[in-house]
Amino acid sequence: MKTILNRFGPSALRIVTILVAAVLGAACGTSGPSLKVNQPPEAKLGTYKSVQIVVTAEDEKEKGKEYTGRFESQLMVKLRERDMFSEYKLSKDEGKTELTLKAVILDVKKAGGFGWYGRSSSKVACDVTLVDNKSSATVVSLSVVAKPRHSNIEEALEDAALQIADYLRENK
Repeated sequence: MKTILNRFGPSALRIVTILVAAVLGAACGTSGPSLKVNQPPEAKLGTYKSVQIVVTAEDEKEKGKEYTGRFESQLMVKLRERDMFSEYKLSKDEGKTELTLKAVILDVKKAGGFGWYGRSSSKVACDVTLVDNKSSATVVSLSVVAKPRHSNIEEALEDAALQIADYLRENK
């Protein structure tokens, strides 16, 4: 060790240590989807035939507002692909439904450029609640953080919608 210090000096050793820590931190970092069930369904969701999807942003002045329409569309597409319900309505559609899927976008982070150890990824965090329209009771409550590595915001929105649709399909 002393020969390395004598040859390169302590500052070079510090730089190498920082680079190794950055590479290991990037490799072991937490990325990827996570779905947390706050309130599981008491009964199977297959008894419901129609759903209205309503997406809002927690803070209407923040970045999340511009993605509410895209997220509504992604949720409808993913639920249709899994054949969850027979009728789907978006927030702007008129008519009665049995369920309302309320999603609130809490946080949106767009992927940045390359940092000193790698490229950052996009992130979307949201809370989702399914409400029975007849009784106004909460059927299911979920929290989702979609953070696919090295993605754009569209992929993060799609990943969040995919996690929600997959969970609901499992409980059909």
